[in-house]
Amino acid sequence: MWRLLILIVLVVVGLLFLFPEEVGQLTETAKEEVEDVVDAAKEKVGIGGGEVKILPADTTDQDLRLLAAAEAGQLSGVKALLESGAKVNARGSDGSSALVLAAAGDHTDILRHLLQAGAQVDARASNGRTALLTATGKGYLKTVEILLGAGADPDIQTKSGNFALMEAAQIGHPGIAQALLNAGANVQLKTMNGWTALAMAEDRGHSEITRLLREAGATP
Repeated sequence: MWRLLILIVLVVVGLLFLFPEEVGQLTETAKEEVEDVVDAAKEKVGIGGGEVKILPADTTDQDLRLLAAAEAGQLSGVKALLESGAKVNARGSDGSSALVLAAAGDHTDILRHLLQAGAQVDARASNGRTALLTATGKGYLKTVEILLGAGADPDIQTKSGNFALMEAAQIGHPGIAQALLNAGANVQLKTMNGWTALAMAEDRGHSEITRLLREAGATP
């Protein structure tokens, strides 16, 4: 299916180059329809943001439906797709797994089911973000607790060096900060710019998180 959409994109782009005047004479409605097809194809294969991101070669339509169901919070769809052969650790064009997408939506029931089905708890998207980092940044405490309970690494860092405890300090969520500390998060981790979670908490004026970090042994 996605190969067909790539072909559609190439055909439309070719028409624009070869017959610019004819294409320009299309009605506004026709233009919008063409643009919608191109946009949908781009989204499907991950074209945008200045780079082309092709789906993994072994990605199937079932895998794509699984990712969409996880993102939409459709537990029954996730169950049915896994039973029909969709890969639990399939990735989208941005590298996100179903687990990351479920975490982004705080879909705890889907999260549990995916983990039980063998989802890799620390799977990274292309930007280095895991399900735990995603849930922490959004302030989803229950999702964070489920992931930590499943063995998620609290100290995984993104390409920029960001980490879960830093995100908790940024958004000012003491509950998540405590959960991460209970899971053994390193209070002295730093981003590539040299920021610690303590420095961030103090900078943002989050006094409760500052207290928790200091009690855990954090230093500026």
